[in-house]
Amino acid sequence: MNELKPSLVQTHEIIQTRTTYELIADFEATDDAQPSQELPIVRGWLMDELEKRNKVAFDCWLESSEPSPRKFFCV
Repeated sequence: MNELKPSLVQTHEIIQTRTTYELIADFEATDDAQPSQELPIVRGWLMDELEKRNKVAFDCWLESSEPSPRKFFCV
């Protein structure tokens, strides 16, 4: 079983406390991040949190070809 690094656990906890605006900015910032094993995990957590907050907006974004969810979340 793979265990998450302590820094990843902290990141997941922090994600849950961010505003929707901050989550979207964080997601957009991952486009310029260096590729790593952790990057898809963090992007997944950001997406999970966005989906929890507004499933309709999230689904509309996924059905679009837009790289950012910003316009779907009205932030």
